[in-house]
Amino acid sequence: MNNVFCGISRRLCFLILLMTLAVFGADSMRGAAVAGAVPEATAADLLKMIRAERGKVVVVNFFASWCPPCKEEIPDLIELRSKVAAEDMTLLGISVDEDPKQLEAMVGSIPFNYPVYRGVKDLPEVFAISSIPRLLIYDKSGKLVIDHVGLAEPSALAAKIDELKGN
Repeated sequence: MNNVFCGISRRLCFLILLMTLAVFGADSMRGAAVAGAVPEATAADLLKMIRAERGKVVVVNFFASWCPPCKEEIPDLIELRSKVAAEDMTLLGISVDEDPKQLEAMVGSIPFNYPVYRGVKDLPEVFAISSIPRLLIYDKSGKLVIDHVGLAEPSALAAKIDELKGN
């Protein structure tokens, strides 16, 4: 599966997304976390969120504000979130940033259209986060079906989500 996830035109997509946001207004697309502090999530919190979304495909993106590949991948995830109906997929961003201010600055500058949390306490250890970006994809029954480290190729990711939605 890892061979499928390697994009070529990611920068072009990001530029198009930025131009679209400039035309249509980025403020209207920002997530609730922009207004204040980014909420924190422990491993138990994240597991509870994943369980609560059974019946949907759940995508969990582990990232950090200082990680260049993470910053490159986020626009693709924003685009994916905008294309897949909320009743079919839940997308959660989990930052492993240690500095909440650095994360808040990032969240304030990127038009996230999905919830973002700062992973705290045992979350990095329980989910064995050793490399980022990292995507976990759960099928509609709540089973982990993909654990991908590195940039995800957007069209392959979208195709996998479509496949899992259909089950």
